[in-house]
Amino acid sequence: GYSDWYLPSFDVLTEIYNNRVALGPQFISSYSWWSSTSYVNIYAMKIPFNSGIGGNTNNTIDLRTVNNPFRAIRTF
Repeated sequence: GYSDWYLPSFDVLTEIYNNRVALGPQFISSYSWWSSTSYVNIYAMKIPFNSGIGGNTNNTIDLRTVNNPFRAIRTF
């Protein structure tokens, strides 16, 4: 019912990672989550939630062909 969802920036995703235990079990995973922060136009930055060490990815930002999930967020 809401239309204000968006893909978090790398910095916001880092804050989510840093607070993942307090946010609940749905944020504790071994997935690498995509951010909206781009790198060299066709790449995106992601954060692996099993290590928290994010950075540049060698996968294109085309999420239809990449095997990494994303988590939309909204401001409240």
